[in-house]
Amino acid sequence: MRIILFIVITSLFIIGCGDSSISSPMPDPTSNIVLNLNGTAVFEQNGEATMTFEVRASEIPNTPIVVEYATQDGTALAGADYTPASGQVTIEAGERTATIQVAILPDDINEVDEQVNLTITSSQSTIGIGTATGIIRDNDDPVYQEDGYTTAESYTGYSLVWGDEFDGESIDSETYTFEMGDGCPNLCGWGNNELQSYTDNPENARLEDGKLVITARQEGNDFTSSRIITKGKKEFQYGRIDIRAKLPEGQGIWPAFWMLGANIDEVGWPACGEIDIMEMVGHEPNKSHGTAHWGNRGENSTFLGNSFSLGEKFSERYHVFTLVWEFDSIDWYVDESKIHSLTSAQVNGIWRFNEPFFFIFNTAVGGNWPGDPDDTTVFPQRMEIDYIRVFQ
Repeated sequence: MRIILFIVITSLFIIGCGDSSISSPMPDPTSNIVLNLNGTAVFEQNGEATMTFEVRASEIPNTPIVVEYATQDGTALAGADYTPASGQVTIEAGERTATIQVAILPDDINEVDEQVNLTITSSQSTIGIGTATGIIRDNDDPVYQEDGYTTAESYTGYSLVWGDEFDGESIDSETYTFEMGDGCPNLCGWGNNELQSYTDNPENARLEDGKLVITARQEGNDFTSSRIITKGKKEFQYGRIDIRAKLPEGQGIWPAFWMLGANIDEVGWPACGEIDIMEMVGHEPNKSHGTAHWGNRGENSTFLGNSFSLGEKFSERYHVFTLVWEFDSIDWYVDESKIHSLTSAQVNGIWRFNEPFFFIFNTAVGGNWPGDPDDTTVFPQRMEIDYIRVFQ
């Protein structure tokens, strides 16, 4: 039986701390210390999972931060056995992310709700305590399925403004446009020395069993794939975007779903801005990347991003890639664990992301980043998108 554990912070209280063994001043009770234990963990019957926590502690640089937690009364959770766990990270000033290991030995349970106590310490001083709610569910729960992770169909404070569950017979021409060819003469190799030619052939892009399937194929010495965009048809400014997908793998394979500013024809790239919700290079099949690019027309882009690594390949099961995009800020998530943040304060006065953007789905072959396919690359390679949902 597979089960899933959700940890959601319900409250966080900052309390005073002081430690005479530390020469640098420790923060007072009003200092800016924030800790969040978030995301999800999927367990085998006697397995372990990794969760992330984030610490912002600008006034206590280079200080070990320890997080410990257990069940509400310190005893075993009803129907399961929590092994108390802790995580430690030495941080510098600013935001840092670290991981902790959680071990659980579940019995045959259906659903249990339980509070979990958090204690956050710096050296020997307690600097914060909080309470989280843990929910253990079996695989009958709609949030976790045997074929991978899935997200809710609604969120408090948000409305679904557009989505595609790909349940039709063919790709909707009122929503999507195929970009064709090798990019020449304007952008040969699509600007990245890519090898594929994009087509609208159903062998490269089609709807299949409620999925949008984009397939990279080798045809002799040539490669084909598809690239579809929503430019001029579905464009959005801000919101939460969820995309559930299973990714391809292999040397030289480069899948992505990403966004460009709708004003690209007027201002060019990178002045229009680029938001890569997910891209990966197939020789690292367990790692995905979330990145933003910006700059001035005709120049190389400035970019900031981060990666997320799984304990399995992204080709094995579905995962949900989420963008939470607000005025002057963007956050990236994988399976609701935050992997990256970007704010206008980080871009030296050039913020391109408060305008409408459109979506692009493609699987490239070769290029500057992934390199060319080699003898280890297996074709065809499929990117399967189960749904895209935009909430505002």
